[in-house]
Amino acid sequence: MPGDAFPTVTVLDHGPPDRRFDVVVLADGFGAHELDAFAEAVRAFVAELLATEPFGLLRALVNVHRVDAVGPGTSVLDGRLVTVDEDAALRLARRHVPDADAVLVLANREEYGGSAGSVACLTRHPWAAALAVHELGHAAFDLADEYGHEGRHPGPEPSRLNVTLERDPARAPWAGLAGTGCVEGGDRYASGVYRAQATCRMRTLGEPFCVVCAREIRRVLLLHARGEGRTAYTDISPSPKRVVGDRFDEA
Repeated sequence: MPGDAFPTVTVLDHGPPDRRFDVVVLADGFGAHELDAFAEAVRAFVAELLATEPFGLLRALVNVHRVDAVGPGTSVLDGRLVTVDEDAALRLARRHVPDADAVLVLANREEYGGSAGSVACLTRHPWAAALAVHELGHAAFDLADEYGHEGRHPGPEPSRLNVTLERDPARAPWAGLAGTGCVEGGDRYASGVYRAQATCRMRTLGEPFCVVCAREIRRVLLLHARGEGRTAYTDISPSPKRVVGDRFDEA
């Protein structure tokens, strides 16, 4: 990815970066004449993020920054897997926002594609905003995919907290959490592995997060309420939101 300094716009501003969960969105493969399209894609992502709980409820703990990087594309597309040099992306993001907690790279490609490791990467496909929240679940909150294509999970026990090989709900990692059970399929396998609920954003785009994933996201976000008292963020109701210029404002 390019290593120069680029304009940075704070699209969603809820406080100092060292006390907020800061998401940085990097442009990849955009020309200067295409930055309006990049800005629009970032606004769509912010709208989707705040429409998805618990991000909407805890929106006061979230900042989103846009880095208008201009230069040739560095992403590689292999089927539906789109990747970038993650170390370079992290360096670029932290050069512009030193307290970055999560990094998304938006590749200037129209094909459907995404991936997530230490950063999330996706294309400008029409489903990009919904996919971005899913990939953020991987990159920032260490959540596993909850869909399964085929085959039986070979073991060992997955390290990610939203899937398990344990079929007894009373012994699952989410034992005692209301509304949960053990639904077969997840971690990209069709059988031998279980998730807590039938639907989740980590399984199907457009769905809300299951209660297990939502609980972990909430836990991580609340770590950023330093010195402010966590109770200040537990009874917030979502408010109407609107886009004004470069910023995503809340009415």
